[in-house]
Order: sequence, then C-alpha cells, then structure tokens
Amino acid sequence: MILVRELLKNLELSDETEERIVYLVNYHHLQKISGLDYQTLIEADRPLNADETITSGKIVRKYRAGLQNPN
Repeated sequence: MILVRELLKNLELSDETEERIVYLVNYHHLQKISGLDYQTLIEADRPLNADETITSGKIVRKYRAGLQNPN
C-alpha cells in the first residue's frame, strides 16, 4: 500500500480516486467484484496471469527435463 501511495503522490488525484486505486491494486486478486473499474482490472489481469502460469509451467518442465537428462 505504501508503494502505491508513493507512486501516486505527485499526481493531482482526489482522495477518493487515490483510495480507489490503492484498493484496486491491493485487492485485485480477490474475486468479489465491486464496480466496473474492478471488473475491467480483473478481466485485464486474467490473460497476464494465464501467461505467467504457462511460462512457469514451461520453466518447470524444462528444469525437470534437465534434471533427468543433465547432458
């Protein structure tokens, strides 16, 4: 939360907008959707999370293959 506030400090945002941004950043992995901005963030984050999962899976498989075949 402190990092988010630090990033936002030089922007001229209303207190309400800043609080909403902090909330969205901190809780974007929860599935209790509250607002169109939250829904948009969740939908935008899903493909990124899927890509990270796929990439992680490839890395794990490659690592395991390397353990089985060190040469």
